[in-house]
Amino acid sequence: MEKVTVPIKGMHCASCALVIEKKLSKTEGVSSVKVNYGTEKATIEYDKDKASLDKMSDSIKPFGYEFFDSKSPQETACQIPGVSDSGLADAGPQRTDPAKQQKLLELEDQKSKVQFSLPLAIMVFVLMMWEIAAKSIPLVPNFFLPHELYSIILLILSSIVLFWIGRPFLAGIGKFIRYRVANMDTLVGIGTLTAYLYSAFILLFPQLRIALRFPESNYFDVAIIVIGFVSFGKYLEARSKLKTGEAIEKLVNLQAKTALVEREGVEIEIPIEKVLINDIVIVKPLIPDLEHG
Repeated sequence: MEKVTVPIKGMHCASCALVIEKKLSKTEGVSSVKVNYGTEKATIEYDKDKASLDKMSDSIKPFGYEFFDSKSPQETACQIPGVSDSGLADAGPQRTDPAKQQKLLELEDQKSKVQFSLPLAIMVFVLMMWEIAAKSIPLVPNFFLPHELYSIILLILSSIVLFWIGRPFLAGIGKFIRYRVANMDTLVGIGTLTAYLYSAFILLFPQLRIALRFPESNYFDVAIIVIGFVSFGKYLEARSKLKTGEAIEKLVNLQAKTALVEREGVEIEIPIEKVLINDIVIVKPLIPDLEHG
């Protein structure tokens, strides 16, 4: 049996960890799996004669996840424009492992989408409140656009948001239909796509809407707002996880790399991972620097 910890690409919510655990556990030769959503890593114990990392990675690929290639170079130079603005990295090229580089690239892509979708979602939310208030509160001035023209504008904007920003949510619907596996993306995708299709039907087929006695209201604005704010939340979560990971990495680097042990009456310095049970570890007192206090 061999026990390894591998980083996983594609995790976006806690339910992702459950899906990965379930699928990996069913792989032949795997005895135990524990997936940590916070670190985006899986600790796996498996039989090397019956299973391999490539085989396990292939088992979760259809669901949108995979292991990072352990054969990749351990360090690469990486400079992501704009990432330093959020305090994720200092200015200048950074030395980072492939998993971290991939996360930085994904975060930059999320940032560019949020910069478009969030201001649009806020604007649409304000206009939605104005339109609702104008119909029920006499003191609120009438909405500045005719309802039909405003609906056409929202159709165009929601189409861009849903099929560009919301592509991961739509992909979640496809995975649910094909593999019967759902996560947060699936729920958001079903809700926003339903609102979009219903609203498009109401707008594009007015005679049929009248015949069926459906209300004139549409929900394009809801699709824009939900996708905009959920995408913003996912971006903040990914950024916080990356910053937390950097802090933990710095703490790990502070730990001792070697230990002084006594074996057969001789003091030797060995790597910390080679300390054995019953070894006598020698911890020498820290002598203060009298000259500098």
